[in-house]
Amino acid sequence: MDNMPIIEGTIPSERVELILSMHSGNNFARLLGIKITALGEGFCRLSMEPGGVCANPYGGVHGGVTATLADIAMGIAIRALGLQPVTLELTVNYLGSVQPGEELTAEGRVIHRGRTFQLSESEIYTAGGTVVARGRGLFTIRKTLGNN
Repeated sequence: MDNMPIIEGTIPSERVELILSMHSGNNFARLLGIKITALGEGFCRLSMEPGGVCANPYGGVHGGVTATLADIAMGIAIRALGLQPVTLELTVNYLGSVQPGEELTAEGRVIHRGRTFQLSESEIYTAGGTVVARGRGLFTIRKTLGNN
């Protein structure tokens, strides 16, 4: 990771280090150039600049890139609570198109914490602040973070 993310609130430094280590080991996120820019309890902000290889046949950024960004943002928001999530269901509503080279930011937030399931939401927007997608994910908890 090139830059340390902004830490909002109090997350134990060991948890932050583990989240950053797990993210740097995510080959798909690395391939897409997804970076963690902020972490908080139940919150994550990511950024990426999709290149031409992310284009769909119409020239815009493929929706799967946006869905991946939403899924990772929500999953890391759950990790910030010290849990290891696994996605059970992912819904993405596309609200606008994105062009290759256009910087994207995704924010993921945990909106419901259950004993075995977590519900998260995400918002993906351009550098100009235009919301291009909203996501919602249902996650099961594998175990607590740091316990293999």
